[in-house]
Amino acid sequence: AMLRDTKSLTGLEIVGVHIHLGSQMTSLDPLRNAGDRLVALAQELMADGFPLQHIDLGGGLGIPYDGKSDTVPDIND
Repeated sequence: AMLRDTKSLTGLEIVGVHIHLGSQMTSLDPLRNAGDRLVALAQELMADGFPLQHIDLGGGLGIPYDGKSDTVPDIND
């Protein structure tokens, strides 16, 4: 609703959507869930006439610290 209110403002053009879940993600499930929701929002906004050019999930994958064997997602996943 907030983005739709910007359509009448001059000098402002919405060209992308972004979400930041945080850094050090140790599971891909939150990223997948957020990605699905963000794509759905982007599709809805484009159907409403917003010329979106960017979709950004932000954040970063976790890494193991101090030689610990933390389970972290593989970059290829």
